[in-house]
Formats: sequence, structure tokens, C-alpha cells
Amino acid sequence: MSHILLNLGLDAGEETTREAEEKLLDIGRQIEAGASFAEMAKQHSEDPGTARNGGALGFIGKGVMDPEFETAAFALGKDEVSQPVRTRFGLHLIRVDDIRTASTRTFEDVVDELRTEYQTEQADQEFSEQIERLATLVFEHPESLEVAVETLGVETKTSDWFTRAGGGSTLAANPKVVEAAFSLDVLQEGNNSEAIELSDGVVVALRVKDHEPRTSLSLGEVKDRIVDELRQAAARSAIIEIGNGLIGDLANGKSLESASTSANAEWSEDQTVARNANGLEPQTSAQLFRMPKPKDGKATYTGGLLPNGDFQILALQSVSAAPSEADADSAKAMRESLETAYGSTVLEEYIRSLRDDAHVVINQENLLGSL
Repeated sequence: MSHILLNLGLDAGEETTREAEEKLLDIGRQIEAGASFAEMAKQHSEDPGTARNGGALGFIGKGVMDPEFETAAFALGKDEVSQPVRTRFGLHLIRVDDIRTASTRTFEDVVDELRTEYQTEQADQEFSEQIERLATLVFEHPESLEVAVETLGVETKTSDWFTRAGGGSTLAANPKVVEAAFSLDVLQEGNNSEAIELSDGVVVALRVKDHEPRTSLSLGEVKDRIVDELRQAAARSAIIEIGNGLIGDLANGKSLESASTSANAEWSEDQTVARNANGLEPQTSAQLFRMPKPKDGKATYTGGLLPNGDFQILALQSVSAAPSEADADSAKAMRESLETAYGSTVLEEYIRSLRDDAHVVINQENLLGSL
């Protein structure tokens, strides 16, 4: 199943609706004359989720799409294209790519799948019950974990020392554990923590075994770290000085080749960059579009230190003006189109999240067929 969508709000006026219908009918005539449905979808469809794939929706069964969409779709034969179909999302041209009849699997076909599903459900239910029991036991006996350990048949483990910044071990590296360990109730009052879910299938309750107050480190303990930080600061200052010197040399007419050779620097290939281009570091993009425009064919230069410690120099050689602003009607239509497209995407993601969290049973015998 494939479709071409023109976004059209339910409150669209008669003239707007008529223009959309005429456009879709014209697209349909081009397809009937031999144009590729997929190519027309890539060019004209306003469904951001399917346009780049030629409008492909995959196989669908009854009860999935809007009633108006399904009524039109299930009335078509293979390779047939519908007339414009109105739904709450807009106007569609629908094409049936293939038809697959539903099949009913025997019990023998699904017994392993059902067994696995049942076992998973039972395990999930038992795990949820254990979590509830753990939460109750550590709350009712806050002075020790021993009651919970004996009742549930689990083991206790002791972590390495860690600070408020966390630690290297798997347990102390989790922010939830650190937050609980240094909470007033656990650290100061000496109580058990609540049951903390770290990830799927991993739940812990903890208590502080020992605690050392914060102390000042001696010079000997921090000497190496201080020396390393001073070296890094000196290196940053040196590279900034060299980089700024190169910018000055370039601004005074020194060639890129000469400057890069003297500083053992590397220049990337010339490229044209749009304001919304992907792949640019945010810092690079911000610097680039704040640079003054070149005058008299002379490039302008700027630079700065990157997060990785490199010094970056940007050479702006020319600036191309953006296309002229669209008139008010076109801008409004574009804005409405983008809002509708965004709404469709959000709705699809919301439905997907509901399906992921729901347990759905499909009665195959009730499905007459799928497209």
C-alpha cells in the first residue's frame, strides 16, 4: 500500500480544498499517463514519514487506518489508484501495491510462541511482585537489609568507595544510586533506601555501610593533577596565541598555503554551507554566521578553540543571499503545512508508544484480508 498525502485541515475553506483536489487529480492523471507513483510521492507527498520512501505504507489490515481511507483502499484492486480520498489528515491518492490474504495458523504453529509469551508474562508478574515485597520490607525494617535478604532469598553486595560525583563501578556510576546514597534519609538517618529501578530487570535497595566526611587533600595528593592542569592550560594558551597570530597573518594578505605550512596546520576543502546545514559543530556554525561579509573579493577570517583542544580558523570567501521572502499567503500555507506534518509525526510516535506499552491480542480469524 502506498499513498500521496496533501495536508489539509478539517477547517480548510472551500477554495483551499478545491485547489488541493485539483492538484491531486492532476497528479493522478500524470500517474495514469505513465508517471511513477513512487516518484510523484517523493515530489509531492506531504507525509514526512513516507514521502522519501515513495509513499510506501507497507501491508495494512482492517481497523488500522481511518475509516474513509480503509473503505477506499479495500475497494481497489492490485495496482489501482484511487480518486482523492478525504481524511482528518488531508487528501490522499491511494495505490494498492499488492494484496495478501489473511491466513489462520494452527495451534501447532503458534504453540511455541504462546508458551514463550506466557512464560514471559509470568516472569514479569513474579518480578513485579518481588519488587513490591522488596519495597515493603525495606520500608518496614529500615534499620537493616537482612530481613529482605532472608525473605526474598537474595544476596547483598558491597560497593567500592564513591563520592557525590559517582564512581567507576557499575552500581556507583548510576546517578539514581548516588542520589539515594547521599540523601538525608539514607546518609544521615541511616535508613534503607527505597527500591530503585536501575534498568529493565534490575532493582536495588541500598544502605550506607560506612561514610567518610569530605576532607581537604594534601599537596602531595593533588600535585600531579595540578601539574597536569597547568600543562594543559599552558598548551591551550600557546595554541590560542599561534591561532590568533595566523588569523592576523591571513588578514594581512598571507596565503593559506604559506600560513598552514609555517604552523603545520591542515586546511579542509572549500565548501558551501547553508545556515541550517547538518554536520557542522554548533560552535563552528555560530562563528561562521557571525562573520562580516567579505569585501572586494577578500576573505574574512575568525577562529577559536574547539572542545577537543584544537584551534579552528574559518575563512569566509563569499556569501550568497538567501531566496527572497515568500508572500504572506504562501508563508501562511507553508506554516500550516509544516504544522500539520509535525502533528502527524507526533501522533504516529504517540500511537507507536501506546502499542509498545500495550498487550494486544489479534484474532486472525476476524481479519478477512490485508492489503
